[in-house]
Amino acid sequence: MRSEASILLPGNAVEAVTAYLRGKLMGIPAQSENIHFAGITLYVSDISYENDYTRAFMTERGLQEVGKYDAYVNPLDLPTMVALECNFYSLFYRHFMSIVELVALELSQHFQCYALVLLDGADEQYALYKKGQQVKPCDANEQAR
Repeated sequence: MRSEASILLPGNAVEAVTAYLRGKLMGIPAQSENIHFAGITLYVSDISYENDYTRAFMTERGLQEVGKYDAYVNPLDLPTMVALECNFYSLFYRHFMSIVELVALELSQHFQCYALVLLDGADEQYALYKKGQQVKPCDANEQAR
């Protein structure tokens, strides 16, 4: 049993985000592709191809996905993904989502961007941060501030 979450960021910033997280979480550059910290595994990837495919698929079929932060940002416009996994036996399992939120907050502040937190398999929008501040969800019909 494990818990999973993702953080989506704008731009193709895989290398910059990976380097930043390695420096902050590990204190030194690491040779492995994944980052391991306190029983949590992080990996950063470019999902722009998947986003383009999803956008085309949904457009062709007239589908629209609705999330509580859509008034601020379209998840398909966030091609850098930080995936986080935590094993049930980790000391930090019970605090996993707090750690995910702290990582998202830090990334949004450092890179001065949006950071959208998604739960288990990227199906549910959990939280949104903009330039180091948490954004309150709003109805899709409301104007984003």
